[in-house]
Amino acid sequence: PDGKKRVAFLGTVQQRVAWTPIANMLATAYEKDPTAAVKGLEKLLCTFDKIDSEQNELKAQLERATKRRDQGKIAAVQQRIAAADARFKEALAEEEKLRALVLRGAEKAAPAGDPAGDAGNG
Repeated sequence: PDGKKRVAFLGTVQQRVAWTPIANMLATAYEKDPTAAVKGLEKLLCTFDKIDSEQNELKAQLERATKRRDQGKIAAVQQRIAAADARFKEALAEEEKLRALVLRGAEKAAPAGDPAGDAGNG
């Protein structure tokens, strides 16, 4: 938070982004080691991509079934859409858990725009 442990970690075309300096920097900024959270979020990105693709395909199937007026297919696809929506909500809940990291000294800092944080500056 104070910029003392600044690390240039974004790679160029010739350089790969190295995880170790990023992990070290994050570990100094958060109460708990965020490595597991970052890895979990990375996996969740794949999950979100998969669910998104599935939802798009199911919407296309539903549209085709609706044009054909195939009530049996419509009902089956709607059930699969509901299941995909439920998996999406579960993934969102998991993401929220993974993002619940606490910054070191977060309780000491006044929120942006908080008048108490501007005391003595005016």
